[in-house]
Amino acid sequence: MLNPEAHLVTENLVSYARRKGVRLNVWTVNNYPAMIWLLKQGVDGIISDYPNLMLKAANSIKGNQ
Repeated sequence: MLNPEAHLVTENLVSYARRKGVRLNVWTVNNYPAMIWLLKQGVDGIISDYPNLMLKAANSIKGNQ
């Protein structure tokens, strides 16, 4: 399991984690665009100080699939 800070997460890191079968939990994500991007990248978990905003982002992604 990798638990990087949000600003360290790149597409390459997500891809690497997937190839290696490593779960990726990102912290601390407090802005909506970053939440959306991380959800679209398929990270396994997102830690935020704003759970309501995180829920809104997750529901937004779910509605677009």
